[in-house]
Amino acid sequence: KAHSFEQTRLYARVFGLADKLIGKPAPRAVLPQIPLHSPKITRNLTTDWFANRVEGRYQTCLQRLPA
Repeated sequence: KAHSFEQTRLYARVFGLADKLIGKPAPRAVLPQIPLHSPKITRNLTTDWFANRVEGRYQTCLQRLPA
């Protein structure tokens, strides 16, 4: 996973303008809170929960890699 876009002049300029406009640091990344519905889903889950679950599994896999 690369975060190279966050290092570009465009990114810095856009968020610099946004920060100046609202007078404080603008949110850089927001996970939507969209409810997930499916016959198989029995709990109240959201896209935020799903994204965090996927990220957790990804990090677990990375930790299993030999150094």
